[in-house]
Amino acid sequence: VWFLNCFWEQFAEKEAETIWQYVDTNSTLDLENHEEGCGLDEMKAHVFLEKFDETLTVREMRAKLRSTGAIGESERPKTVPLTHYLLYKYNVDWHTLVDDTRQGDNAEEMEKAEQLLAEVTAAFQESEARASDARNALNAAVSAENSAKARESEAVASENAAVASENAAVAREAEAVESEKQAVAREEEAVESEKQAVAREEEAVQRENEAKASEAEAVQQETDAKASEAAAVARENEAVESEKQAVSREASAKASEEEAQKRDASAKETHAASQEKE
Repeated sequence: VWFLNCFWEQFAEKEAETIWQYVDTNSTLDLENHEEGCGLDEMKAHVFLEKFDETLTVREMRAKLRSTGAIGESERPKTVPLTHYLLYKYNVDWHTLVDDTRQGDNAEEMEKAEQLLAEVTAAFQESEARASDARNALNAAVSAENSAKARESEAVASENAAVASENAAVAREAEAVESEKQAVAREEEAVESEKQAVAREEEAVQRENEAKASEAEAVQQETDAKASEAAAVARENEAVESEKQAVSREASAKASEEEAQKRDASAKETHAASQEKE
């Protein structure tokens, strides 16, 4: 009221509702004094500024107030009075604010101002109540919407899980069919391998029989060769014996020839001797 009275004609009449919002917010944040409070500690002062989207810091506001002389250079109040904020917000001189002559002596005007302030306060409180109801309704709607979205997400997740399970089942069935095909193919390969093994076994038996026949033939050939060799040895022995006999006969013939020659020579000698005797 003091601030409104001082600057009513300059700007406060148009800013009355806004200024009351500042007062009401200050009362709400002042948990100890409520409506009787006129300032906030620095922490709550920052909250106050944030509620009105103010980028101003308490330090900047105090620097401005020091520059105007509202507070001393070394003065560091533990609380931030609402009037300090209003002085900075509307860029007015604190000397004007503390000038009693600015408050006026018209009781009727003061009463009207207070009545107007009370009406504004009531309207603001009603507006705040409606805003609170609206916020609660909005929160409930948002909560319901979030719940619906959550249920929808769960349904989608369940559907996705079912589709995934179905796809997995189809994949397993396809794998089973493929495994069965592979098993049949392996069985056919095994049958073919068995046939080939039987054929190789028969071929091996045939080769073994042929080898045995070849071995028997070789044995027979060896026997025949040995017999031929024995016959050749016998013939050789016979030839040697014949040669020996021929040599013996030749020697006998030579001996007979020599004896004949001797007898012939002896006969010649006898004949010659006979002739000489005659």
